[in-house]
Amino acid sequence: LPAVINLISNGNKVLATAGRECLPTLTMYCHFDGMLKVLASSLSEARHVAVRQSCCVCLLHALQYWPVHVLGAMSNVLERALPPPDLRQQPPCASWLP
Repeated sequence: LPAVINLISNGNKVLATAGRECLPTLTMYCHFDGMLKVLASSLSEARHVAVRQSCCVCLLHALQYWPVHVLGAMSNVLERALPPPDLRQQPPCASWLP
């Protein structure tokens, strides 16, 4: 899995695209709890935006498709990986809300 994550930050566009396409598919169909640890550490340590974005997409796929008992055992890893919401920042589209 770290090798696939490293492909995303590769300068070769073909290899980077292969990594970006392969990682979500692996996350949807391989329910291995160690994968969440690798994705969480890559999310917090990655310098490339594409790597962080792909890790977020994969964590979203895990939350949508993985069984609850696997996610429940890894809840502390998921909580540490996702930053707390900042209430001071609003999305730009929310400016019209009262």
